[in-house]
Amino acid sequence: FIIGFNSHVLTDPAYLTAPDIYATNQIDLGPYFTYTISPQIDVCSSRFDFDLKIGREWWGGDFKYERFTSTVSFYSRPGFVPIDFRWRLFLGVMGGDTPLQEKYQLAGAGPLEQEKRFWLRSPGAIWDWLHYHEGGDGNLRGYYWGTFGVDRLATTNIEAGTPLPLFALERITKPLVGPVSWYGFYDVGVIMDENNPIPSSERVTALVDLGVLSWTLQDAGIGFMSRRKWPFWDLTLRLDFPIWVSYPIINGEEDELKYRYLFSIRAAF
Repeated sequence: FIIGFNSHVLTDPAYLTAPDIYATNQIDLGPYFTYTISPQIDVCSSRFDFDLKIGREWWGGDFKYERFTSTVSFYSRPGFVPIDFRWRLFLGVMGGDTPLQEKYQLAGAGPLEQEKRFWLRSPGAIWDWLHYHEGGDGNLRGYYWGTFGVDRLATTNIEAGTPLPLFALERITKPLVGPVSWYGFYDVGVIMDENNPIPSSERVTALVDLGVLSWTLQDAGIGFMSRRKWPFWDLTLRLDFPIWVSYPIINGEEDELKYRYLFSIRAAF
């Protein structure tokens, strides 16, 4: 259980990866409360996270809002089920005058979470063609190319797979990156906002006019992941191919079925 106090202000937007995801020169401050519990049973491990963040106009603060987030995750244990199964449930609800950087992103972690990774803080730190995905928030990874922030979001993410047989190649790959697994994944979510979450964005406004707030967003694909524990780093490599999305227009695309890929050095959840 954690109790803390947050104070955040961005004074120079010169190094932002995207200028429309931050409220600049405005102070966001207030208390926050976090509770986490990880029940362990023979069949699976689990994790429950509950977070409440409150913004207040104290001592010069510019925002007044309440932000509640809950995440529940289940991970199967080897030997108890024939496949490796992972299941995540996410719910985010906020009300009031919320800063842009606190909104829930459809495809992955928001800007404040990405700031924790030094390679995601500034444009040009990593190659654009790498399509680096930091897991978090809605985790609707098929919408990575058109993600935007909302005030209310509910999603679920499912992954199921097995070890990938590499036969003779395993002698080379296992010492370097560890055992490799492959899996299928399915993500589904709904935006529960009643109004345009970012009226200042022409693109989001156009999607709202088309009815995005009432759509059930889905994506599916296959992925590959490896894990190798080094003395200095627990290395994870992940490559996801979200080949199907239910509403490609969010990404500025026309085809539901399309070759897409994401890379990460962290698991999606």
